[in-house]
Amino acid sequence: MADINALVSIIVPAYNCEDYIYECVDNILNQSYSNLQIIIVDDGSSDKTYDKCKDFNDERITLLHKENGGASSARNYGLKYAKGDYIMFADSDDYLDKDAVDILVNLIQKEQADLIYFEADNFTDDKTIEIKEKGFSQKVDYPVMSGNELIPLLIKNKDYHAAPFLFFINNKLFESGICFEEGIMLEDELFSFQLFRASNKVYCLRKELYHRRVRQGSVMTSKGKEVFRFVSILTVFNALLNERHEPYSDKTLELYLSRIGMLLVGYWDALSPDQKKEMNNNYKPALSIIRNSKGFGNKELLVRTYGFVPWALYVAPNRIIKKIKNRIGVK
Repeated sequence: MADINALVSIIVPAYNCEDYIYECVDNILNQSYSNLQIIIVDDGSSDKTYDKCKDFNDERITLLHKENGGASSARNYGLKYAKGDYIMFADSDDYLDKDAVDILVNLIQKEQADLIYFEADNFTDDKTIEIKEKGFSQKVDYPVMSGNELIPLLIKNKDYHAAPFLFFINNKLFESGICFEEGIMLEDELFSFQLFRASNKVYCLRKELYHRRVRQGSVMTSKGKEVFRFVSILTVFNALLNERHEPYSDKTLELYLSRIGMLLVGYWDALSPDQKKEMNNNYKPALSIIRNSKGFGNKELLVRTYGFVPWALYVAPNRIIKKIKNRIGVK
């Protein structure tokens, strides 16, 4: 059994989610592990979200209200009030397995870990939405190791997922100043990297403890945000560049920069011609850095900077060969 004296703070940013917030909070209140601080941060909702939250009558709930600033701003605001030994995040339309917190507290204490990285699945109650990805799973087992050692393995196996709700965090990690970049999307790409890097011991748990609702109107399913996504990933890219002391002195950082570089080029290609004209001066310095660093050691990224067609011609042969080998059973 977990140490029941350990307090767990669960931060829930809430914005215009009146249809879902009761289910989310009720689920947390009914966790089998009861020593909780549930921090609901109403991020300037214009619907009845805040009023519904006031209906909860439980001393474990800390209800906060602020002007709208986005999920990052709400999470950072919640962190100021977090008193728990451990921290986790939940989105206002999702839910946890009933024993999720108990499992995580037991595990982080048993392993004396800084961070537990676990799994989640996607679900929807909207028949008009097709879920293309099952969720956030790990394909292989990983030993307990530092986050800096783990990042390259996760990227290699395509097991790197940045979503904040996948982490059970020892509160001491936030003493280093880790927080969410505000005013952008894709902020979790920076937050997760910094979180892993600050962790001396990470335990990867291959168990789906979190259930993520996919619905219309959520940030990542909304259309018309191409420029915002591009500017956001560029902000992440530039923030990571600031962590470089000298080229190739940190292989994990260089590898992660190549990953973010691929996202950056992909979001650039998604822009319209007029949007590219608007963003060209922002993109040029990053493009130059990628090319001068030879894609941070990633030839695929380097080729990608010259356009989608050259990149497709570069990667296609290897992918075709890999598919053929898989079909005939050759490794």
